[in-house]
Amino acid sequence: MKKTILILLLISSITLNACTPQTASLSKPHSTEIQKHKIKLKKQPVKINIHHKFKGFKLANVPKQFCGTWYRADPYSKKARKLIITSHTVNGDIAYQKIDPNLKLNHKFS
Repeated sequence: MKKTILILLLISSITLNACTPQTASLSKPHSTEIQKHKIKLKKQPVKINIHHKFKGFKLANVPKQFCGTWYRADPYSKKARKLIITSHTVNGDIAYQKIDPNLKLNHKFS
């Protein structure tokens, strides 16, 4: 009888101690934790060399009515995508026009 009472008291004290919050250890920051700092880098504008030439291509001229900032939204998305068109670039990429009729472009990877 004494053993069962002692066992019940031990079990109840262990479960009560396990359920009590330990606020003292949570409120103090540990010195071993590593804090991450976000560094914001300034994006430098990339200079585009529109005078670079490729064999069989020439620099494309975009008509003025298509130049500017355009926005496109997908029917299933809530965000719109931005498309910036200048006289020779589309989203910062140079636009070229194929002028060599014998030049074969194979975009399929085998």
